Amino acid sequence: MKLSDRTELVKRLRACLNCLSEFHVISACNSKRSCFVCKKKHHTLLHKYSTPTTDPNVFPSSEPPVASPADMCSVQEVVNNSESNSFLEHSRASFHTNGNCKSVLINSAIIYVKDSQGIRRPLRAILDCASESSFISSNAANVLGLKKQKVNIPICGLNDASININRRISAQISNAKNDSQWDIDFLLVPKISHLSPSKKINVKHWNIPNNVQLADPTFFIPQKVDLLLGAELFFAFLEKDKIKIGNNLFCNLAVSDI
Repeated sequence: MKLSDRTELVKRLRACLNCLSEFHVISACNSKRSCFVCKKKHHTLLHKYSTPTTDPNVFPSSEPPVASPADMCSVQEVVNNSESNSFLEHSRASFHTNGNCKSVLINSAIIYVKDSQGIRRPLRAILDCASESSFISSNAANVLGLKKQKVNIPICGLNDASININRRISAQISNAKNDSQWDIDFLLVPKISHLSPSKKINVKHWNIPNNVQLADPTFFIPQKVDLLLGAELFFAFLEKDKIKIGNNLFCNLAVSDI
């Protein structure tokens, strides 16, 4: 996606231009992070390069601290988040089901990853527009059997909490049709998240068009998460258009028919 399209999409979603959260604007952003290129208050993916030869999708050669898997944001729904937990309020969208129970709905997709034998294996991924790296669970990495590389990369999260990642794998991911591929470096973590969603969601009355192929057909059933795909791929996976599927619920069209 071009820089102009990325910027237009963020503005259309009324998201923060600095951290890409949908729950506040840039004037209310408390993040200490800024553009890695110019250090100004905007996300690195929204940096406007002065020379046309510079690739806006390439980060500086040094590996900066990246956002943790907890810093997740969703563009799937628009909700009143005034009563949400402070740990999640800037990163996940929640909605009421029955009674006072809440479930969390985040962008998910079934992604195919080549293992050490060249076999494409389906893994469940969540899309995180606030993470500057992609992550894989240790269990999924072991299933793939790909070579693990030693690294020492700091991961910064909420309240400047930091841990070091010491393993990374390189893998090729693709969509179901296998007509789009990406070579991605995944940082290994013990676990991406708990089961997502936390409880089964009743989608019986959601107006999902029959002609739309969902990136994750069973998104409403609690399942384990194998991968977290960061901002590098987040914009590549989203179309500009949305489909309204219910009250305050929107579904983004995914690019490349993931």
